[in-house]
Amino acid sequence: RHHRRDAEGGTLGGREAAAVISAQTCTVTIGGVTKSVEQLRASLVLNGVGEASFDTIATGAAYVPSDGDAVVITLGGSTWWSGEIVEATCTFLGPTSGSRASVVAHDKNALLARALSNGIIAAGTLEDAIDSVTGVGGVWNDVGITKDAAQATGPSLDVITAAWMDGAALAKYLSDLSGYVFRVDATGAIKFWSPGSVSSGVTFSTANGNFDDITWQRDRWDYRNRVWVIYGPSEVRTVSDPFVGDGATRSFSLHYQVAAAL
Repeated sequence: RHHRRDAEGGTLGGREAAAVISAQTCTVTIGGVTKSVEQLRASLVLNGVGEASFDTIATGAAYVPSDGDAVVITLGGSTWWSGEIVEATCTFLGPTSGSRASVVAHDKNALLARALSNGIIAAGTLEDAIDSVTGVGGVWNDVGITKDAAQATGPSLDVITAAWMDGAALAKYLSDLSGYVFRVDATGAIKFWSPGSVSSGVTFSTANGNFDDITWQRDRWDYRNRVWVIYGPSEVRTVSDPFVGDGATRSFSLHYQVAAAL
């Protein structure tokens, strides 16, 4: 039988405990300096930019974080989230009370938008395409993005024309072509993987008691079961190309030849 002593020295008993779960220590640093924060929220987003928001409290003197300041969130001593400040709204609390700043930061996925591609990526595997932009001289490498060491080879892709395409658009294009999802992690490494192949390591269940509520949504915005192919100066020909969806693939190759060079 396990007993827990409360803050006033009393004894709470009479409950069986199978395990004791300790809360992980969370810290937030801005520009390498640990800050006291309130109302911390942070997200990790696939194929998009994650966001963190929080309030900083400064007593005795005003403190306003600067745009572009590095933000690092650690859990249990390990870096979990990192990015840069994009917005700060400051409220001064009086000449001796200090200040409160409401901060918004974007994670390292935002770095993709700073890259600009204008060239041809040779045919090869998905990993080959990633290597071409994360290697030395690559447009993603130039903004501080590297390839994840555990990157899979992935499917084969045709020649890719990236004409004045920013890095975020190129990443989403590679995602559409391959059917893989991607994310830039807290270290600045990008990884593409097939849906369902990576586990979060956490099982949500009522038995574990590790959630309050879970919301999910299903949609079919990208679904099409009919395509019209127009050829010639004025003719229309109806064709069918059967395929079976697997719930993950977003792009299907046509199995018939629409036109041929004479």
